[in-house]
Amino acid sequence: MEFAPGTKFEYSNTNHLLAGMLVQAVSGESFASFMRKHIFELVRLNQTRYLRTSVPQGSDASRGYEVDKGRFVVLPPFTMSWAAGAGAVASDVRDLIAWDNAFFGGRIINTTLVQIATTPSRVENDYAFGWAVDHVKGQRMVWHNGGLPGVHAMNAVFPQSGWQIVVLTNIYTANPEGIAKEFIGILSPRTR
Repeated sequence: MEFAPGTKFEYSNTNHLLAGMLVQAVSGESFASFMRKHIFELVRLNQTRYLRTSVPQGSDASRGYEVDKGRFVVLPPFTMSWAAGAGAVASDVRDLIAWDNAFFGGRIINTTLVQIATTPSRVENDYAFGWAVDHVKGQRMVWHNGGLPGVHAMNAVFPQSGWQIVVLTNIYTANPEGIAKEFIGILSPRTR
């Protein structure tokens, strides 16, 4: 242990791996099966998949790129077996908006738990239970990002205005967080 619980915050994908393992142990299902049955199907996330490899099934799936000697190069598929609860999920903009509506609307957990899950602790003033909390252009932004080789994404919800901004990129070096914040500047130019 690096510090006593409740004294400090440090983001760790290992915590998400452990949470996925707990889901499997309690449910008796694989994490992929649990997610499909109890989340994806419940919310009708028809384009969201738990991945076995880095490239989702289907002819319209986006491919990830990297820059090599000044040129964009398609990354070959790689196994996602290591990711488990820490991010082996691929989605699209429509499904992420449907997810946000379901989560913040109390269809995944009740709205009291949503409030708790999106309120940072005393230890860390900008990270709650799986959501980062920030203020951009005078608006509270509840968000999370994610990235792997070849992809980098940002999902942000602005509870006061009801805005949702989802930025999906197919290169890790992109800056979807900055793009999302720029959109808020465009949407609310008078708010400084």
